[in-house]
Amino acid sequence: MKRSSTWIKLKTQIHNLLFLRLLKSTSFRSFIFELNVKFLQRQLGKKGFMLNMTLSTINQTRPIGSIPLKASIQEWIPVFQGGIDSLSQFRYLEKTLLNFRQDFDFQFCILSTFTLKDEVREALEVSYIRDYLKIVENKDPGKLKPPLAQNFLRQMQNTFSGLNLANDLGFRYSIKIRIDQRISNSETLEGIAWLMSQFPVHKDLARDRVVCTSFNTYKTLPLFLSDCLMFGNTQDLIEYWSPADSEEFYPISQELSSKFSLRQELLNHPEIWLAARYLSGRIAHDAISVEEANRLFWTRLAMVVDATAIGQVWQKQPEALKTNYKSTKWFEKHLDERFSEMSHWDWLTQFGINSRISRA
Repeated sequence: MKRSSTWIKLKTQIHNLLFLRLLKSTSFRSFIFELNVKFLQRQLGKKGFMLNMTLSTINQTRPIGSIPLKASIQEWIPVFQGGIDSLSQFRYLEKTLLNFRQDFDFQFCILSTFTLKDEVREALEVSYIRDYLKIVENKDPGKLKPPLAQNFLRQMQNTFSGLNLANDLGFRYSIKIRIDQRISNSETLEGIAWLMSQFPVHKDLARDRVVCTSFNTYKTLPLFLSDCLMFGNTQDLIEYWSPADSEEFYPISQELSSKFSLRQELLNHPEIWLAARYLSGRIAHDAISVEEANRLFWTRLAMVVDATAIGQVWQKQPEALKTNYKSTKWFEKHLDERFSEMSHWDWLTQFGINSRISRA
């Protein structure tokens, strides 16, 4: 058991290296490719299939900047969403935007929020990020009643409005990001674009995969795609975040519960509600099991990348991005490994490989 766990950790580290650096060394690339082929052979063998491949070395290297990408950085825009209730929140966002300007060379960023408080507006007027930010101020749609997430309608409205502006401005891809989140790895978009090109979706389902991070994405909660930080085609994300008012919310929940055999308490999670609605509009099945819904969603429409690989940071609890921090805190000594967060390697071995096989 210990040996198996150590081996999985080693392969996860290797795959993260592939994601970050795309393996500049030709010999190392060959080594990793051979490992992955052997793993694929074992997985296919369990299903009664045989894979024969001949490996050969090509004397050619590609520095990361020359790898053909699905999108250039000029096609991406960050869309920050959330209400700014204090100057401390604004200062955190201000620092985040400065980092983005230095590390990613975005033309500008979008902030979709509610009507700014006077003190925040005054601080913005004299801030060095004023000309780097396009702001959308939204009308507050109100709260949902407990036990539902009270700010869910607000989150949908802010995100939807910001993404619509990104689309109107001609940005093909967007980073949906809460104002209390950051990323620091300057190679993130190259890695995301490369992964999206390796795991395309069927053209009848979506334009590209919706990509989330491992932080707050859980293995055994069905359809639980973290909404803290997302990457994707702007139009796909607009459809994912299309708003619903309080009168529409409950009928939609009942329909999703019936279609995917989802308990209502699961649909109280905004993450599950959004993913279920997105999936529902893309499959023809009248009713399927929750297990099948989860498999279809992750295999055909979504993907996970490791939060630590892209340098994700959360303002409230910076150490939360360590592997399974939240799970460990919640369950302490009684931590059940089934409640751990889904890593990129988890997604790849459970869903990604099946995705590649099914489209071959």
